[in-house]
Amino acid sequence: MSEIEPLNPDIFLCHSKKDIEFVRQIAHDLEELGIDVWFDELELGVGDSLHDSIAEALERSAHIGVVISPHSVKSRWVRKELNQALCREVRSGKTVIVPLRVRGAPIPTFLEDKFYLNFTGRYFSSLTLLAGFLQNLKPRMINEELLKVRPKTTDDVRTVLRNANRRNRLNYIVQREYERIVEIFAKAGVPIKDDRFEIMTTNNMRYIVAK
Repeated sequence: MSEIEPLNPDIFLCHSKKDIEFVRQIAHDLEELGIDVWFDELELGVGDSLHDSIAEALERSAHIGVVISPHSVKSRWVRKELNQALCREVRSGKTVIVPLRVRGAPIPTFLEDKFYLNFTGRYFSSLTLLAGFLQNLKPRMINEELLKVRPKTTDDVRTVLRNANRRNRLNYIVQREYERIVEIFAKAGVPIKDDRFEIMTTNNMRYIVAK
């Protein structure tokens, strides 16, 4: 019987052990939001090869979340993992590394050209952007939702992501076309419920949006 191939995690958390409390929190919250996280404290078992397990996870994970802190910028182990991630990024030509800044730490020079998420003072907003990115939601949709509400819990984050995802999949039709369709269905004895739609105005045009 062949062995079952392990699932590819959505994100690998690269960090200094001195930032373990932050990493535990973000790992837990991401998992709560349906994100598959590779976090050594949860994944490694007794007798596992630390080097081999981490090297494999660094290659399998879709993204590498590098926790940038005053501790991690001095960590040789973090730098080693980051070097592997950078090599993979160059080799694949795809964005792999996602810097996660905490405690106001300076961004290393070689990561300055990357957009980073600042978790200092805005943890849940940055968590929302990170989870949305990992779920392939458009940043614009998420940022527009964040202008309406500042999340304070993972439930708030889930609501923002759900609204952004809904907008990401919106179906637009011009209002007069909607009214014509409603009339046709009404004549056929199939009423359309108005609570499934909302009206939006863009560029002086009114649209019906399917919820």
